[in-house]
Amino acid sequence: MIQKGKTVTEMPPDLISAVRHHAREWSDYVPFRYLDDEGHECDSTTFATLDATACAIGSLLAARGYQGERALLLFPPGLDFVHAFFGCLYGGVTAVPAYPPFGGTLTESLAAVVRTARPRVALTISALEPLVRDALAGSDDLEVLILEEVGRDQVAGFEPRPPRPGDLAFLQFTSGSTGAPRGVAVTHGNITHNQDVIFRTFRFRSGCGMGVLWLPMYHDMGLVGGVLVPAFRRLTCAFMSPFTFLKRPLTWLEAISRYGATCAGGPNFGYHLCVTKTTPEQRAALDLSAWEVAFCGAEPVRLDTMRAFADAFAVSGFSGKAMMPVYGLAETTLAATGFSTPRPLRTYVADAGALTSLQVRPGRPGARQVEVVSCGQVLGGQQLVIADPETGRRLENGRIGEVWLSGPSVADGYWGPAGRQRESFSAHTEDGAGPFLRTDDLGFLQDGELFITGRRRDMVIIRGRNIYPQDIEHTVTTHVQGLRPGCGAAFAVETGATEALVVVQEVLAADAPPEQLDRVILEIRRAVSAEHDVVPSAIALLAPRTIPKTSSGKLRRGQCRLDYLAGQLSVVRRWSDGSIRVVAHLPERSPDGGDRATRADILTWMIDAASLRAGCRVDAGQTLVDAGLGSLDAVELSRGLEEWLTRPVSVDPTWLREPLRTLADRVAAGGPGRGAEPALAPSISEFFLAKAAGSLDGNGPR
Repeated sequence: MIQKGKTVTEMPPDLISAVRHHAREWSDYVPFRYLDDEGHECDSTTFATLDATACAIGSLLAARGYQGERALLLFPPGLDFVHAFFGCLYGGVTAVPAYPPFGGTLTESLAAVVRTARPRVALTISALEPLVRDALAGSDDLEVLILEEVGRDQVAGFEPRPPRPGDLAFLQFTSGSTGAPRGVAVTHGNITHNQDVIFRTFRFRSGCGMGVLWLPMYHDMGLVGGVLVPAFRRLTCAFMSPFTFLKRPLTWLEAISRYGATCAGGPNFGYHLCVTKTTPEQRAALDLSAWEVAFCGAEPVRLDTMRAFADAFAVSGFSGKAMMPVYGLAETTLAATGFSTPRPLRTYVADAGALTSLQVRPGRPGARQVEVVSCGQVLGGQQLVIADPETGRRLENGRIGEVWLSGPSVADGYWGPAGRQRESFSAHTEDGAGPFLRTDDLGFLQDGELFITGRRRDMVIIRGRNIYPQDIEHTVTTHVQGLRPGCGAAFAVETGATEALVVVQEVLAADAPPEQLDRVILEIRRAVSAEHDVVPSAIALLAPRTIPKTSSGKLRRGQCRLDYLAGQLSVVRRWSDGSIRVVAHLPERSPDGGDRATRADILTWMIDAASLRAGCRVDAGQTLVDAGLGSLDAVELSRGLEEWLTRPVSVDPTWLREPLRTLADRVAAGGPGRGAEPALAPSISEFFLAKAAGSLDGNGPR
């Protein structure tokens, strides 16, 4: 790399050294931008600002004795999370990113993170302080620090200590499990290796790479790929809220076009939304010719989705060779497999019947076939084997087994009790090689490339999120009355381009009145939405003692799914959302025009729309969660309101937990470009920059 006339022969050895180096050599370079609901830049930070804010936060954390402890990061979408994360690294504190408690209550998933990570301090912004304090009220030894106030106590002359490779950097919680959440212990050595893997595989060039992401920063793909790699390698990433993307995927594509981004991507469902939510005219107006890497991961990669996207956006200059199916997981920091040379999608046409018996055979004419897409080769000199999950025997090419990985990107283990670590991170093959990480994913190798065929354990993946079915089942039986504990199952069902969540559950009394059973179904939807931010697409209540179990009493979840699809369960009451659409029976636009719609008009519209979406009557004092609705429903409501009012409507996570009458007040008061999200995510860059102005050689934000 060339830096201000000097040739740099070596990369900085760690993330902290890299950011400090960039702050000295390229102080006004902008690694991070943030886009509003309209796709316009509303915040940014330079390396100088990032270094100054991280020093301010890190010095305070160190001065208060938090070095070596864990810090909970609770932030809305925005760059404040980035400042807090690097502040933790500078201060020698382990960052614990988590979804913020927008409803002001401690959900089971967040409570489990707190119990497992045992943080000493929580960082947030002033706009969320009341909600965070309410949610963490039972954690008496947990201090809450407000970012806007941190710089007042900055220690003069603070210098962060360069980390060692084995030092813990952050805990990435993967499942939000209610019983034993799994926080992957990611070290600085893991980060250094995996960022190099991503940098080389995604064909970046320091100083001129540009990405646009809508992925949450507190998840591994958004954090490692969107935050840590640009910070380490002097790239630029523009972020937008996931809600912005879900409401209007075209905003993401327009940003890629406007910035000439070379790298962007996300889960399979995101590409599906781009195809279904854009018109030929909108696609023709885009320029996606600079897009070199369109990565797809975090959920099963579907070949038909990839092909549909490439075909739809060919008119935009998008090349199908940019599509890059990848495989990775939080336990490997992020990326594990991929390919660094542009090429068409590589597939294997397999016999569908053979796959069900873990065999790989070429598809036969006239027989059912499955076309499986390659996720590339193992990256970064690491090792990947396909092993028999029971014996550890290495399986030859063309045999399906569990994917095992080892190498410098594999984390040290899970934070907490060592039992699960021994099971997952200390596997050895039958011939004694190891240790390997057991991924629980099933796949096979063909010509050195990985093809994923399914999940060994019954993981449910909805909208790119890994959801453990036992978490859903636990929520249902602990939050809803009238059900038989341990007698329910949650599983995914294919619905075209995505997967849908189905819950089947035994009731205590099969002869209960229909209205009582309907109430149980509504309570299940509410509980699952509140705890997991996903809404079941179908619920079936079963007669007692009819759910499939083994002779020893263990749930046969796979058999439940097969029996559900075959109509062979003893269902006493069922519900499905298949026919419900948010604007199904609503006018396309306000009859009086958006400017003349009153607050009462808006509230009436929202009540009717939410009721249609929920399949039951919703009143003005209820929240969307009360109605059993989730984040995608909130996005659909806001999109319908925009069409009805003919003006922009901002949506953010607080929509889920505020009464409809409050939401109507906000919509009525907010004109185009105004809404809740900017108020929840104020920039603190200039505040910290002013505090540290004397140490920045006059270089300010660009």
